[in-house]
Amino acid sequence: MEKEIILENLEKFGVFQTHVSLLKSENIFDFYKKNKSFLEKVICEDEVVNRKELLRRGMPIRDRTKFYEFQSKQLIGEGLSLDNSPIINFYLQDLFLDVAEGYLETDEVRMRNCIAFYHPKNPFPPTNSQNWHRDTEDRKILKIFVHYNDVSLNNGALSYVKNSKFGSKNDNIWSNLKDDDYKHGYLSLNAISKIPSEDVVTVEGKAGTICFFDANGFHKGGQVRSGERISTHCCYLRNDAPHIKNQILPTFDYNRDINFLNKESENYLNLSERQKKLLQ
Repeated sequence: MEKEIILENLEKFGVFQTHVSLLKSENIFDFYKKNKSFLEKVICEDEVVNRKELLRRGMPIRDRTKFYEFQSKQLIGEGLSLDNSPIINFYLQDLFLDVAEGYLETDEVRMRNCIAFYHPKNPFPPTNSQNWHRDTEDRKILKIFVHYNDVSLNNGALSYVKNSKFGSKNDNIWSNLKDDDYKHGYLSLNAISKIPSEDVVTVEGKAGTICFFDANGFHKGGQVRSGERISTHCCYLRNDAPHIKNQILPTFDYNRDINFLNKESENYLNLSERQKKLLQ
């Protein structure tokens, strides 16, 4: 019933929130604990601590557009791989793949944008993905988002508008994916004013909170006013999604120049054929 409950909520609202300890998979919870230990260690590295302090003082290192958000490159020096963290294996667990295949209605699913995030407190106003937007990799996108510390509105909880995915009642508030349009759909102030407040949900909760949502629906990351937010997410797409078909997301790590998937490594060889296919 677990898969069916998640799928029912995704189809009905576009979002479903629970906790990893409630998922009936020992592997998922074990990998979550490994991820948590891994991330808590890397955010204490000297380079990350220094970067965090500069951000707090309003003098961030501006080596990327989202300077307020430390991703894998800022945390470990490179994109995530099977060999440098347990995070990808977490997102390759059977329940997640079952949900992805069920929601996307295909067994030709691909994993993209598997990312670790660290958001320290910062003095800057909301910008980029902290504003309402919809993702446009495809008209149907499964994203699984996990918190590794307690998260509330004060430290950056994700917000989502129910029924805003493709074809739902709030979809027409803002234009959706067009065949030749692959940019993020940031909503105008006029469109934002039309979002029904009763349909806005915030993904607040204890460490281990997990959210399944269709990222084609309207969502935004919150501003971290106090504390910090430690999280990961992964995106699951149809094999013929526009961003894959048009080589915008050619590899699982969205890097055109370097693919961190080592097909000769023991970690890769130990994957099932089903798991390997997701990383193509």
